[in-house]
Amino acid sequence: MFNIVITILRFPYLPDKLPLHYDINGQVNRWGDKSFSHFIPIFLVQVGLFALLYLIYRLILKGKLSISPINPEKSQETNELIKIISAKLIIILAIVQQFIFVLTNLNMLLILNLNLMTSLIVALTLLTF
Repeated sequence: MFNIVITILRFPYLPDKLPLHYDINGQVNRWGDKSFSHFIPIFLVQVGLFALLYLIYRLILKGKLSISPINPEKSQETNELIKIISAKLIIILAIVQQFIFVLTNLNMLLILNLNLMTSLIVALTLLTF
């Protein structure tokens, strides 16, 4: 929702030509006319990835336990712990992914510098790993 709201608020103040793609040196190599349609793919991918991660989260929580007949109590405890840790990691991944899309959108809206956006995305990605 933040991306949509900030885009609607900032859109009237954007120049008529927007940078759409940068080369490896950070130089703009593709420009486009100011159009809300340039922002729609970001919103769609952001929502789609969030929905996918939420589905994975739900599947992890509903997953069957693999109980060992040798030590069923310890096996169940270990399986529950793995489910909880996996679910928390998916939540962290979803949050980081949302921040990356916000940073990308802020760059497209000419609010955030390309170098700063790139540095923050690399830092978030490394932090996730």
